[in-house]
Amino acid sequence: MPLSQIQETVDAVATQQVSNQFGTQRYAFLLSPAHMEARVIHSISSRLLHQRGWPWVFAKRCVINGSVDVYNQCTDGSCVASNNFWRSLSNLTINVTNPTFGCYSGEFWAVSQASPIRRVLVNGAATLMDYCTGPSFASGGFIADSQFEGGSVVNGSQQQWLVRNSSLDGWSNGVWNQVFSGVVGAPAQCFPVQASCGGPYTTLATSPVTREAHTFM
Repeated sequence: MPLSQIQETVDAVATQQVSNQFGTQRYAFLLSPAHMEARVIHSISSRLLHQRGWPWVFAKRCVINGSVDVYNQCTDGSCVASNNFWRSLSNLTINVTNPTFGCYSGEFWAVSQASPIRRVLVNGAATLMDYCTGPSFASGGFIADSQFEGGSVVNGSQQQWLVRNSSLDGWSNGVWNQVFSGVVGAPAQCFPVQASCGGPYTTLATSPVTREAHTFM
């Protein structure tokens, strides 16, 4: 399937779904194992996924060279991510290559609630807020069994976030509570927030018992 046709299909869904979080439509994009040069996939109220599997095996089989992005939604001059619900990513690698995107260069995942990232490898800059338009509020998310390489994850205005059984190159700031469980590269415990250590971070060395979410096709 030509890249232009893939992008056209994704863009059509995004145009319909960006502000349709309470609509009845639901979409899933299933990508076969391959490398593809992808432009920005913007604010899709759906699931971009591949097939069930575990990190470093399935993630490396489906590779996007580009980015899979969710930006702020802007209404009456106020641009926030606090209504970006029900999006998710799983089972793929993202090699971030979008240097012509200006402020939006990097992997932008500005979401709030029910928007997990599972079994994803991100090579390059990543942010969980859209700092390119203000006030850029965002309200929570979840990362599991994933790896971020090539720079600190910008948490920014995210009020709360949970990262489990993953690997980070760094993590910046937070608003209310950021929880890390069994995460390599997690910030040190710092709760409540203190000038001496940043925060607010709750950090657990391991995740003794977990139940994974499986994708069945």
